[in-house]
Amino acid sequence: MENTINPQTYLDLETSIRELEKYHSKSSVYLGKIGISISKEHLIKQQFDKYDRVFMILDKDEYYDGPTLQQDKETCVIMRFRGTHKDAKQHYETLYQYILDNNYTIEGFSKEITYIDEGLTDNVDLYVTEIQIPIKGEKYD
Repeated sequence: MENTINPQTYLDLETSIRELEKYHSKSSVYLGKIGISISKEHLIKQQFDKYDRVFMILDKDEYYDGPTLQQDKETCVIMRFRGTHKDAKQHYETLYQYILDNNYTIEGFSKEITYIDEGLTDNVDLYVTEIQIPIKGEKYD
C-alpha cells in the first residue's frame, strides 16, 4: 500500500495496518509481517526518512483480497539492528556507504521490518529491526 509515513512508534503504523487488515480476514496481522519501505528513487537521493509504502508479507496459503505484488528473488544488503523504525536512518546511511564502497547499485525499494518492539517488550535493548536493500553489481550480475 503506497502511503507516505514517518513512524516514530509502532502506533504510527496503526492506520495503515488497519487498512491492510480490511482485505485479510482469514488470519491476523502481526509483528514481523508488517514492514515499511523507501523507494529506489529516495534511496538513491539518500532520503532515508521518506517512507513510501507499508506492506504485509503473505504466506503462500494466505488469502488476501487487496492489491498484491509478487516479489521475485533478489540479492540484498541486509542489516539487523537494535532499535525500531525511528532509529533506522543511521543504518540506511551505513548500508548506502557499503553499497557505494563495493560498486553496487540500488535495484529497488527497501524492506524494513521490526521483529521486536514495544508491542512485545518494554525493554528497548531487545527491540530488533531489519533493513534490506536490493542491489546489483559484478558479483551478482
